[in-house]
Amino acid sequence: MTLQADLDQLRSVGGYLQGLGAEVTALKFGPMMTGTDSAALKTFGAMSHIQYDVLNTTLIPSCSERLSETGDVMINVADKFKNADDSKILDVASTFSKATGTWGE
Repeated sequence: MTLQADLDQLRSVGGYLQGLGAEVTALKFGPMMTGTDSAALKTFGAMSHIQYDVLNTTLIPSCSERLSETGDVMINVADKFKNADDSKILDVASTFSKATGTWGE
């Protein structure tokens, strides 16, 4: 595989991640139905808090932002190295890693 083919793939996946970031933004969790069970009523407040504060206002926006930013980085790195030769592949990987930061922490 040549560097150009790698860059084309990087650009393609970057665009896909940008699209996923936009789709994730549209996810919203609405109120859930509760019954008359007293256990359900006791936990409703906690569930509503988790649903709204954690999912809708924290997790979904964070996932959307990370996907979109990573897609942007992939496309920008591919554009930066579009005229490079195969000897620059390590520079491509290094630039991408530096731009996306540490994952999983």
